Amino acid sequence: MRYTRLIFVLLVAAGCTCASAQPQRIAAEQVPAAVKSTFTAHFPDVKKVSWRIAGGTEYAADFRDHTKKCSGLFDALGNWMRTATRVEPDALPDAVKRTLAKFHADERTGEAELVEEADRDPCYEVELLKGKERRAIQFDAEGRELRVKTEEEKDEEDND
Repeated sequence: MRYTRLIFVLLVAAGCTCASAQPQRIAAEQVPAAVKSTFTAHFPDVKKVSWRIAGGTEYAADFRDHTKKCSGLFDALGNWMRTATRVEPDALPDAVKRTLAKFHADERTGEAELVEEADRDPCYEVELLKGKERRAIQFDAEGRELRVKTEEEKDEEDND
């Protein structure tokens, strides 16, 4: 009986820990009008969107733009910050694919996204897997590596 109670307490604690790490989904009515207005201006054809709180003060919109899975990030004042659009690894620019083949042949390509940010040129973020290690590398369209994100940075950003 004592073990059953202990196992129950541990399972509840583990569930609470996992739940707190998940992004907080919110109803569209809870999103500031300025954020929704900016979203509509950037993505006028999108009708179905799922909202969540990201980083405590930012709003993330998950949606499909035509057939592509996307996510947009906005500050509380409605300023657009970032859009990430899922890209199939086969559809990456040839220069990026050549860099991956030349310098990362021993790593498996995971998800890839086209990342557009307000203060930077667009780039491609590619998740690379080697054994149990996971990291993300950002490339420009010419295949130059711009930034490497560790697994922890990638996880934190994914929860935003």
